[in-house]
Formats: sequence, structure tokens, C-alpha cells
Amino acid sequence: KKYCSSVTMMFSCDTMVALSSVTEDGSVIFAKNSDRDVNEMQYVAYYPPKDDYSERETLKATYITIPQARKTFGVLLSQPQWCWGAEMGVNEHGVVIGNEAVFSNTQEPKKEALIGMDLVRLGLERSQTAEEAVEIIIALLETHGQGGNCGFEHPFHYDNAFLIADRQGAFILETVGVDWVLQPVSDIGSISNAYSIGTKWTRCSAGLKINYGDQKFDFAAICSDKFKNFFSQGSLRRCRSSDLMSKHRGKITPAKMFEVLRDHGDSGITRGMTGQTICMHASWGPAKHSQTTQSMVVHLRKDSPTITVWITGTAAPCTSIFKPIIGLSSLPETLRDGSFWWKHEKFHRDVLSRYENAIDVIRRRVDELESKFVEMEQETSKILAKTTEESQTGTEVTKKCFTLAEDLFADLTTQVPASAPRVGTPIAYTYQWNSWNAKSNL
Repeated sequence: KKYCSSVTMMFSCDTMVALSSVTEDGSVIFAKNSDRDVNEMQYVAYYPPKDDYSERETLKATYITIPQARKTFGVLLSQPQWCWGAEMGVNEHGVVIGNEAVFSNTQEPKKEALIGMDLVRLGLERSQTAEEAVEIIIALLETHGQGGNCGFEHPFHYDNAFLIADRQGAFILETVGVDWVLQPVSDIGSISNAYSIGTKWTRCSAGLKINYGDQKFDFAAICSDKFKNFFSQGSLRRCRSSDLMSKHRGKITPAKMFEVLRDHGDSGITRGMTGQTICMHASWGPAKHSQTTQSMVVHLRKDSPTITVWITGTAAPCTSIFKPIIGLSSLPETLRDGSFWWKHEKFHRDVLSRYENAIDVIRRRVDELESKFVEMEQETSKILAKTTEESQTGTEVTKKCFTLAEDLFADLTTQVPASAPRVGTPIAYTYQWNSWNAKSNL
């Protein structure tokens, strides 16, 4: 019963980074697919900096109240609709963080504390570098612990792994309870829903030192729940994302990261009980109740303070449009309230019934528009390097790109049903999606 419940609630995110040594322009490029419950809308929000908190001020995270910092930095976050924290985000200094659920062989962290998504937001609000974010998350973890329900429709508890990056480099921080290990990233880094740090960690918590002394223990081997790891297929997906990035070593761009986040492996989408892919599609069966609900790529140019966040704002990146937010405060209102997420979700669920006949039409038109967006973003970044009008210029181009994306989306909602016939789907698959649609009134 314990294992069946855990497998039913298994999410399958993937987070990755390409450092300046392997990207085309010498930048750092971060990417993540956030996989959550199919009806769990994820919105994007910008929180401006604030430096006037009182000495005794507190903040209410998802479950617990902790002391507030005297100052917080501006952050752009992708947040599940129900929690204070974030699945991924970036701050005004170019620190970017994404987390992953990992499954340990210790007792599930059910006692309410800070959840991994809280630690993502806190790390971003309080840090100016990736190294500083690492120390902040470690300190918060050791002080307050981690735990609490992280599920939307059903209880779900897990430990966390974090990928933390800035323009200078990146780190992987993996945790179990209040213990942790840290490993710097070399060239390419990727994490998924399985522990990945073996003996190559460079630092570890005091608790692990007490238990294992100075020996170079294998953290992943010691902590992993092999049953849950098998069903999550996290190790396979981590290898897949690493391999895809490695194929483009020296030529990685944001557009290449779009491709990685849209990857379905060699078999395409599946409608059975198994088959977790980087671009995740939900199906029937206990291990496929989640889908990619938001996708983000962050472009950190080393010679520019301007940060470009490429965001879908919607589920299923293979049916979505990556749009640039040039400057964090340029976030369009349509992403703040979740209305566009649900509008696209109705389209996405119709596409699933005709996917094989529809995807080529979608991809051809979306790829063409995204190529135009890349050109517009590159030209804008050159302009911003020479002017102080960053906010206004970035906002104007961002708004234009979102308008063009909405126009294309409107065309596709008419073109796809008219030109792409439905395909036969398994009865169990159809029944499961009808159930999810009824719950969300779609």
C-alpha cells in the first residue's frame, strides 16, 4: 500500500544547465520542465526587491513561519497554484534554481517544515551568487528541516535535489532530511527524480561526517529507494538530457534547450502505463499521473546584466510556444493569473486525441515563430547593452512576442481540429483523461 501510493503520486521533473564552456555564445543556459498533477495550474509571478523589512519580521512559507531577511531581491518564479514556494526561478542577480523530488530509503518527510519549493524561493530572494544560494539553502535546511505534503490532489512527500547556477558556474545539492552533499558542475549538469551524486561530492553535512567519517562514501547508493527510482526512471531521463546536451557541445543555445525539453525519446509519446520522458505526458496507470505543466529556459549572458527568461506559460512544451521575457519585470499579465495556462490546456487536451496527426502542423508553425523570437531577442539584447532604457525596451519586445504567440495560438486552435483527424486511443487512457477533464470542468 505504501509503495502503490508513492508511485501513484510520482512526478518526473528534469532540470539541466549548460555552462559557458559548452554554449555557443559563452553564456550559461539553464532549463527545466516542471512535471506536476495534470490539473495543477502553474503560474509565473514577479516579486520586486524590498529592503525595508523590520528586524523581527517573519514570513509564512507554505506550512511554517520563519524569520524574514532584512532585504529580498527581485525574483521571477514559476509557482504551482497552491504553494508559497516555486518549482524554478531566477533573481535580479542572475541566480537561477530548480529543484527535483528525490526518493530516499528513509522515512518520508511528512512533518510540516520547509518544502523544497520554499527553499527554491528563499534561495533566490536572499542570494547574489550561486555559492551564496547554496549556503542559504543549507542553513535553512539544517535550521528548519524539510517536509510536508507536496501533492496537489493526493498526499506526496519527498526529499529534494537542487540545481543552482549563475553566470560563473553551477552546483548540484542533494539532500535527505537535514543532511546533504554538494557537487560542482563541470560543463554540463542535469538532475532528475533520482539521486545522482555518488562519490564525487566535494562537501557534505556534519551528520554524514559523523556517520561515515572521512571516507568517500557513495551518497546515491546509501540513500536511494530503488523501488521508487525504478518507476520514476529519473536516472534514465538524467542520462538522456545529458546526452542530448553533449551532442551539441560548444553549440548549445536556448533553442537547443527547447529541443531537449520537448524530447520524447526514441518512441514518441506513449499512452500506456509506463514511459516517462523529458516532455512528460500523463496517461493511465499508477506511474503516469503527471505531465509537464511549465517549461523554462534562462539565458545568462556573461557580458550583459539583462536576463532573458524563455517561458511556455503552459503545459506540454511540444505543443507550446517558448516566449521571451526580456528583463524580469517585463512579465506579461497573462502569465500572472493563470488564464492563458487554462486556455492552452483545453487545446492541449484536444491535441492529445489527435497527436500523431497534429504535431507536425504545430511544430512547423511554432518553430517558425520561435526562430523569429530568437532574432528579436538577440537584436534587443544588443540594444540593451548600449542603453539604460532596459525595462521599457525589454517590456515592449516582450509584449510584442506574447501578442504574436497569442495570434498563432488562436490560429492553431482552429487549424488543428480542422486538419488533423482524431486517432484511436486505449479505453483506459480515454477514461482517465475524461476523469481529469471532469474535475477541471474542461
